[in-house]
Amino acid sequence: MSEWFENFSDNIEENAGYYAAAGGMMHLRNQDAQKKELQKQRRILEQQACDAKDQAKTEKERLALENSMSRFLRECIICQNELSTKDYLQPNQTHQLR
Repeated sequence: MSEWFENFSDNIEENAGYYAAAGGMMHLRNQDAQKKELQKQRRILEQQACDAKDQAKTEKERLALENSMSRFLRECIICQNELSTKDYLQPNQTHQLR
């Protein structure tokens, strides 16, 4: 058993440079893969931020339109009420509405 271990140890010593280089290359390859994954995640986050910004803008425009329509409808109802009130008044009482 000790002869096998001695041969194994000698083999490790002889090829130490190769093993170190192979380990370093695997480490660099792993770093490159991690870098690519982080870049991919960053692009996804940037797209999500852009989408959220667009959605907020759309919602703001929708609310502005909704408020504008509400004001318009209130004015229409007021005008309609004034017109229907004028129908019930005597001709000489219409000046009081203005």
